[in-house]
Amino acid sequence: MKKFKIVLSLFVIALSTSLFAQVKENVLTGDEPMPIITFNKTTYDFGTINEGDKVEVNYTITNTGNADLIITKIKASCGCTVPSGYKKGVPIHPGESDTFLVKFNSSNKPNKQTKRVTVYSNTEKGRDYVSFKANVIPDPEKEAMRVKRREDRKRKAAERKANKNIKNANNSKNNIENTKGTNKKYNKKKKQISLKKEEANRADAKKLAELERKKAKAELKRAQAENKRIEQNTKVLEKKKKLDEKKIKLEEKKLKANEKKLKSDKKRSEKELKRAEKKRKKEAKKVKKAQKKAEKEAKRINKLNKKIAKGQKKVDKYETLALKAQQKLNKGIEKGKFSPNEILKKEEKIRDLKAKIEKENLKIKQLQNKL
Repeated sequence: MKKFKIVLSLFVIALSTSLFAQVKENVLTGDEPMPIITFNKTTYDFGTINEGDKVEVNYTITNTGNADLIITKIKASCGCTVPSGYKKGVPIHPGESDTFLVKFNSSNKPNKQTKRVTVYSNTEKGRDYVSFKANVIPDPEKEAMRVKRREDRKRKAAERKANKNIKNANNSKNNIENTKGTNKKYNKKKKQISLKKEEANRADAKKLAELERKKAKAELKRAQAENKRIEQNTKVLEKKKKLDEKKIKLEEKKLKANEKKLKSDKKRSEKELKRAEKKRKKEAKKVKKAQKKAEKEAKRINKLNKKIAKGQKKVDKYETLALKAQQKLNKGIEKGKFSPNEILKKEEKIRDLKAKIEKENLKIKQLQNKL
């Protein structure tokens, strides 16, 4: 018993050592169980959409590793993008999949947009990324408002700058007037220089304001051109939409015509099948009738053949009897055994047998004629 316990203890120690060595080797070589996240797609293109449209796309996550995958968080790079529908903190076993939905609100997001979604998990990297893009056609009214706001901001900035320059010029003027100098000529000259500087500042402010006005005008012109381009794109899209609707209507018309044709062909086929079935039944009846007739005829022929065979047996019998009677009569006449009366009787008997033979042969001929 003690020996058995010692052997068992040694076996357990050896097994533990082996497992520890295997784990250590896996850790050192990087073969320890790790989850690996795989997406069905890492990028998606919504194509061209109108501003204000709300679109969505599904992403599928598959655990292609050899340990449980746990999603801790999915976060978007912008508040306009909302991920949802994933199982937070629920293990995804190796080989299993999960999906999450990403919704994108294109309101106030004109022109080309690219957004990224980060998936936080217990993988080796800790985070993985998917993205999508869309070309958002601006809403004409909102785009006009955005252009107007930009122009207002630029105009206000130009006004603030001009007012600041004017204020500086006024301060310089006041400083010159308040300055007391002993030399009147120097003060006068200084005043003239200050006035020139003030005029120059005013001219610069006026030029700057004019430049800002020209820039605002150019920006307005560009915005109008952009609005015109948007309107043209909208018209093109509407035209394309109408053409698509027309195509859809034509396709629907074709489908209806095909359905009608299919129904007509189906009815014709059903009619043909019914006619063929009716014909088949009629032919089957004819065949059955012919079979019954053939069976009846076969029975009649069989019956006639039996009668013929029976008559033939009688003929053979009567011929045998007649032959024996004739031979017996011939022998008796040769030996002188029979008297004339007996001879006549025996000849009469032979004639009766021959008459029977002729009668049976006649019946056989009649039966053969019926065949």
